[in-house]
Amino acid sequence: MLHYLSKFVKQSATAPKTVVDLLSDITIGTNGAKYSHLHTKNKIHTLHQPKFIYLQKNHKAIANVTICKRPIYIRKQPIDSFYIRYFAFKSSLQSRLKSHYKSHPKKGHSFFDEYLKILFSTSNFNVEQPEYNPSLFWAYIDPENQRSFNMGKRFGFETIGYFRTYGFSRFYPIQHKNVKRIQPKEQSLVKQQLLDFYKDHAFYSNVHLFKHNDYFVYKHNGKIVAGVQTYNVHWRIDELPGIKGKIIVKVLPYIPFIRRIINPKSFKFLAVDQLFWKKEYQDKVQILLESVLAIQQKNALLLWLDDADYKMTAMIESLKLGIIQKLKSDNTIEIVAKFNQYNKTQIDEILNTKKYISGFDTT
Repeated sequence: MLHYLSKFVKQSATAPKTVVDLLSDITIGTNGAKYSHLHTKNKIHTLHQPKFIYLQKNHKAIANVTICKRPIYIRKQPIDSFYIRYFAFKSSLQSRLKSHYKSHPKKGHSFFDEYLKILFSTSNFNVEQPEYNPSLFWAYIDPENQRSFNMGKRFGFETIGYFRTYGFSRFYPIQHKNVKRIQPKEQSLVKQQLLDFYKDHAFYSNVHLFKHNDYFVYKHNGKIVAGVQTYNVHWRIDELPGIKGKIIVKVLPYIPFIRRIINPKSFKFLAVDQLFWKKEYQDKVQILLESVLAIQQKNALLLWLDDADYKMTAMIESLKLGIIQKLKSDNTIEIVAKFNQYNKTQIDEILNTKKYISGFDTT
């Protein structure tokens, strides 16, 4: 059976064109928001140690799971983990699977599912010669995306936390003179400051830190007191839930002033990552974020915070977020994980620790 599966299921350390085509054509979401990542063709080649696992038919990818090897910190202790970055099926296959699962709710699997069930139990991605050392697989799943949510349950993933999206926007952002791009000689200092800032978190990682030279710092008397990493993101928003969501999608594209903040047909914004500040300089975060918008010539940014991270949510509550926070929906995303060969003490430590949420991963 496994040998048969391997004829159709391929693995690659680089993104095959057929997988890029599949992921670029996917609409994310089912019952809630529906949107597309228009930057996939560029971003996919910047992933850290990815493994593309895909089902192929007639030389085209019809299903794909992309897993990135991700070194993370659990309260400053480094461990290796596997982050599930993409989980996508061709629309025609989605319809067949949906019908199959509805007709066979107890079975709930295809032969690709069987392959993945084995793979998610290994530590080496090899279903024919599996190794079963301790391994941790994790992902972000929107409960409104029923397909992904159900599949996570079938593969033995459990919910270990929740987070929300926050928006920050300015119609005419202004750059403060104290905010600049980080200099190479300052990177080691900031890297250590970030480790200290997130020392009480789980899932903190710095593999994408300083990417594209888009890390910005606020300096007070020549010393770095706050910093943030940003990524340029480009989405198309097709649907949003509720009456407010329908207005945003159908009306906002035709209102020039509001369209500066969010244009559903072409929503360009910044994703925030690696944010920190020194204790007495929390008030500089708002200046830092607005300055970054001005430098990057954007009008909106998004950041994601664990519901249990009271320090970060208190900071958010101190900001003047702008109109985008009022426009966006307030949905909760789940953090799910599968623990292989972990004992209860190890699992409980992760469950009871606030989680770092990466803007690179959420977009």
